[in-house]
Amino acid sequence: MSSVKSDCLKDTVTVLINAIGDSDNTVNNVVIKSLTKIANVHPNEVIEIFCEFYRNTVKSNVTQLGNIVKVLEQTCVNQVKKLDQKVAGELVNAMLRAMTENPSYEPIVQMGASAVLVAISHEYLDLVLRSLINQMTPASLPHYTIAHTLGTLSAVNTHAVVPHVKEILCKMLPLLPLVKPDGVKQAFAYAFGHFAVAVSEQIGDNVENDNITSIKENFVTEFSIVFDVLYNQWLPSHEAKVSESVLEALGPITRLIPERQFNETVNKFVLSLLSLYRKPIINFYCISQCISYLLSPSPLNPKLTLNESVINAINSVMFNLVLLEPDYDQPHTVKNHFEVLRCFDHMAGQFPDQTVENLLHHCKNNQEKERMKAVIILTHLTTSSQTFIENFAPKFVSILKVMTTMEQGIKMKKLLVKAIVGLVYRNCIMAPEDFSMVEFIIKHCSYEGPPNVSKAEIMDLHDTCKSSLILMCNTVTSVRTQLRNLLLTALTVDDFTNSMSTVCHCLTSLLQNNSDVIADEQSDKANDFQCSPDLVFIRCLTYIVDPDQPDINKNLLIFLEEFSGDVHKNLKNSWTIEIQRLLKFVEKNESKEQWHGMLLDLLVSAVEQVNSNKWVETISTLISQQVLTKKQPPMIKGVSLQYLAILSCHMTNAAIIESVLKIILFALKSIPMESVDYVSKAVGIASREHGEFVLNEIDATYKENEGRRGNKLLNFLSSRSSKTEAELGVVKYAVITCYGKVARDCLDVHVLARLGDNVTSILFEILKTNPPFDLCKASVTTLYEIGKALYPASHHNVTLRNRWQLLNAVLEQIYNNNLEKRNVELYPIIVKASKALTKLQKGILPEERNTILRVLFNSIFGELSSFKRKYEIERNEYKNDLLAKTLNDSLSLLHELIRELIIQSTCLSTIDDIVTLLFEWIRHENDEIRTAAMLIVQVVFDAYMKNVKLNYETPSKFGQMGYLLGVFAPGVADTNFPVRLSTVDCIKLIIQIQDLYEGHTIEPDDECMANLSHLQNNILTNDLNMISDYCTKLCDTISPKIPHLHTMQFIESLLQGYDNQEFRSVGISSLLDAFIVKKGQDLFQSIERIVEVLLLTMDEVNDEARVRLMRPLTSLTRHHSNAVTAVLLAQKIPLRP
Repeated sequence: MSSVKSDCLKDTVTVLINAIGDSDNTVNNVVIKSLTKIANVHPNEVIEIFCEFYRNTVKSNVTQLGNIVKVLEQTCVNQVKKLDQKVAGELVNAMLRAMTENPSYEPIVQMGASAVLVAISHEYLDLVLRSLINQMTPASLPHYTIAHTLGTLSAVNTHAVVPHVKEILCKMLPLLPLVKPDGVKQAFAYAFGHFAVAVSEQIGDNVENDNITSIKENFVTEFSIVFDVLYNQWLPSHEAKVSESVLEALGPITRLIPERQFNETVNKFVLSLLSLYRKPIINFYCISQCISYLLSPSPLNPKLTLNESVINAINSVMFNLVLLEPDYDQPHTVKNHFEVLRCFDHMAGQFPDQTVENLLHHCKNNQEKERMKAVIILTHLTTSSQTFIENFAPKFVSILKVMTTMEQGIKMKKLLVKAIVGLVYRNCIMAPEDFSMVEFIIKHCSYEGPPNVSKAEIMDLHDTCKSSLILMCNTVTSVRTQLRNLLLTALTVDDFTNSMSTVCHCLTSLLQNNSDVIADEQSDKANDFQCSPDLVFIRCLTYIVDPDQPDINKNLLIFLEEFSGDVHKNLKNSWTIEIQRLLKFVEKNESKEQWHGMLLDLLVSAVEQVNSNKWVETISTLISQQVLTKKQPPMIKGVSLQYLAILSCHMTNAAIIESVLKIILFALKSIPMESVDYVSKAVGIASREHGEFVLNEIDATYKENEGRRGNKLLNFLSSRSSKTEAELGVVKYAVITCYGKVARDCLDVHVLARLGDNVTSILFEILKTNPPFDLCKASVTTLYEIGKALYPASHHNVTLRNRWQLLNAVLEQIYNNNLEKRNVELYPIIVKASKALTKLQKGILPEERNTILRVLFNSIFGELSSFKRKYEIERNEYKNDLLAKTLNDSLSLLHELIRELIIQSTCLSTIDDIVTLLFEWIRHENDEIRTAAMLIVQVVFDAYMKNVKLNYETPSKFGQMGYLLGVFAPGVADTNFPVRLSTVDCIKLIIQIQDLYEGHTIEPDDECMANLSHLQNNILTNDLNMISDYCTKLCDTISPKIPHLHTMQFIESLLQGYDNQEFRSVGISSLLDAFIVKKGQDLFQSIERIVEVLLLTMDEVNDEARVRLMRPLTSLTRHHSNAVTAVLLAQKIPLRP
């Protein structure tokens, strides 16, 4: 390096060194980072600059020196091989000065300097060692860092330091009488301990050379002296840190003292160590570590001899130190816990009989804590001690069998799970009677626990059991076959039902990873399974019915995919597709109906693939047994009955079919409310192939139930009459629902005819009595299903005779006062039923049509009018949303009903009737009602235009055009934007109908339609001037389409809607003014009538609205001034008081 660069580097480094003692840590960190980077590139130069700086510094700043030492340590660690020997020597001397110049404790500088020396020693060990050894003179006590650094050197560079250990000890031992300060005692103990570890490692490396004795003998005298001083003089120190350092050193030192001395003192030494546990200020880990050194077998002390009382004392004290639940927020207690377990491991190897028998005895203790500690220790021995496995594992297994049945504590159950897993891993549980203990883990995967136990603890137990079971299945290859058989059996046992998800997850893993085992046993596969594959299939299919449990469903489906080949060979390939389709929907949270439908499709697919009557009968028998003998939740039982119904449709044996159908229909005899939907759906499915039988049974059930309801004497005598009445009411509700499902699913014309004759009479009688909500809804729904089913059957002469009476009965339910104020909830099904019944007979009478629509309009629009007011007061958001959805659904269904009515009577009188009925709602003050009404008008015109057929029976002209335009055109000035948009759509349809009557074809580029569309895109404004302009443009667009004969209709209907509302009055006056301006010349014959209507309208509105009507009157005067003046002069002057 040139002198210029060298000077520049020196100046830079000097500046940084001077800045490194700043009071701001941020500045210091930046400087340290910069110096480190420079030192990595120029290590020798930077170290020389520092050494020169340090030599010239009389009293250094502690912060500055500490930061410099950090830089030097990182530099030496990274660049020690690049250091010159001269530079290394200077640095060693500087670090020795930094360590020793201050006798007080300054760890930042002193320990940092020690670390620098250790880093240098990797390349210049002799230089460092010699410098440190020279610091120890016989007459004076060296600085504590000297001993500490020597100890660290022996730890990081064992083989190179061991040859110097004897020399170092010879320097240190004479100084022992001078060691009084606690810090120096700690440093010396630290050094002695690391020297002993280094020598022991050197001996361990020479075990095979039989060189143990010679190496040990070389150090035995020195370490014997050290042991005596540390044990007898320093260990009883009042300073805990000194005692802890001594304990850390004594463990390894005991292996290097004479065997005779060790044997003579070991019992006393162990007891003194145990007594230290009474001093809570001492870290117990240090004591336990020292005891662990003593107990662990070593070639240096091949045989440990302890008195019986000492053995018992160790076992007793250590037993009490075991933690039931280690707190990982306190690492020192956790470290001691595992060190204590290590001590028991050594004790089980050295003194197995006393230790293990004592622990097994503790498992029978009355105190749960004692039993828990024993299980913790024995579980540890299971995984770590071969002696325990060979001699005591069967005893532990026997005790565990008892404990798994007797223990009730959650924490103890977790420990038992871990113990069982440990025994399985060590192949200690192989016999079938022992392997059944794994059932304990399976059962507790879904253990519910007593109510006084927290959910967190129970969930922790669940997680422990699940993870343990999964881990065993994935890792313990020796018991895979036993595990598979046990888990398959568990799938069929009710006690393990709640654990099926975990069991299936484990079985999937076994089936996927156990192909080699299965291949070896393929020839004996029939005997391999201890339970029926069909039963496994049925159990899984039964317990995936709840879509709200995606994790369970996913695990069961994946297992079924793997297991399908064992159920039947034909299912393997087809089910891969079917189950993958189901798995896609698992996470989508589908509705129950859709999910159950997919499961039924899966069963149908299985039946078709297997193509065996015997298999179908077997499956139905197994499901029947589950339904009849097990207490199942309503959803599971209901879907199981649906499975039976599906199977009944694929059977040929009449006796079995009858028994299956009776099981399904028997469920109606006593049925909870929550099961009705499931059971009725099963009845409907069964009716697809067995309609007559099913209908007969339903009729019989209905008659029997009504007979019981009618027995007043029975009700009077029965103490539970009210309960019986409620049960009979549920049965009646279920039967009525079943009739509807039969109507929906059954295609048998004879069955449909009976439904149309008999069942509708029953429903009519029920509806006449104003039934409660559930029965009312079921009755109307069933009527809807029957009406829908009878429509395609009409060509078989299956009709409904009392259609109008039923329609009236349905509509009357809107006013039923027994519905608990839930009438609105029935609106959608009432509208659907009305449509279905209307559709059954062509040519509905106008009176009937108007009655239906009047009732529905009044009810739906009436509810809409009070919607905001009612539910804003109640502040029930959920109820509010539900009501809004119900009303929206009702309106959508009402559109369909009106389309059907238009189809049945496609004539202009129908439009007139509907518009008349809607008139009050089109001009209602409620925005939502006006919007809904205009949408209905749009539906009316659209349906009419699409279904009208012009022939000799229909009118030749659209005579209502002017009237309809005058009624609806003011909607473009409505305060509600959706009304404006719907109004323009209605105007388009009216014009298209007019063109249709006139024989014109609407071209895609029709100017009128284009102008209306443009207007529709720009009409959303609240500016009155713009609204006036848009109304003028609208009039300019539509006026050419209005025939001359319709002009008076248009004007009168416009003025009929004129009122004080600002937007409406602006819109109508602008429309009328534009129309008169454009067609005023043609209005001469109607001047008198127009002026009279204008004056009458003016008389009914306020001054502001009256002024707006002056515009069209003035425009009319411009065309026909004399005529208008004559009419005005003929008017009487009003005399206002």
